[in-house]
Amino acid sequence: MGTATDSDSDERRARYAGRKDRDTQHQRLLRSDCPGVDTAPKPAPEPFEYALNQMSVTPEQAIYVGNSLEYDVASAHAAGTTAV
Repeated sequence: MGTATDSDSDERRARYAGRKDRDTQHQRLLRSDCPGVDTAPKPAPEPFEYALNQMSVTPEQAIYVGNSLEYDVASAHAAGTTAV
């Protein structure tokens, strides 16, 4: 499992660190403006394409769970993934 986010990476890491259901399956936390991540922010598809590439997953193998139709679902669909 991975996370593609435009929110503050430190804030997101802090949220995940305190979760008891977090396990070793959570492989990546990617933010579009982190060093080494050269993508446009959502709703562009590039953050999803980058995340899929980093995890060696094809768009057909991925399901994205988001909370914004405009940003999350639109960009996940643009990258070829299923989004809910």
